Amino acid sequence: MEATPEDQHSQHALEENINAYRSLRDPIHPPRMSAPSCIVPPTEQLVILPHIIPLLPTFHGMESDNPYQHIKEFEDVCNTFREGGASIDLMRLKLFPFTLKDKAKCRPSILSS
Repeated sequence: MEATPEDQHSQHALEENINAYRSLRDPIHPPRMSAPSCIVPPTEQLVILPHIIPLLPTFHGMESDNPYQHIKEFEDVCNTFREGGASIDLMRLKLFPFTLKDKAKCRPSILSS
């Protein structure tokens, strides 16, 4: 059964009416339909000293890069120092984005805060 021209016109009018109330921000920031992130950053503070960053391994996101090896190397480096008594989880959360370079850095990160 096909829609009559009147039904099509009323459907079009309804869509225009709904779109009239949408702001320009709506298409850019759609409502969150997924569950919130399970990563909850600790409330303690961490000061990242500049001499730590060059010690971290880098991951470029190339097909030849092994992400599991990168995470293992990252954990090994993080386990070698403690800054100001901060927890290891906080250190890992704050330092990991510094390991991503090039193609890997362009992808959305769940760890960004």
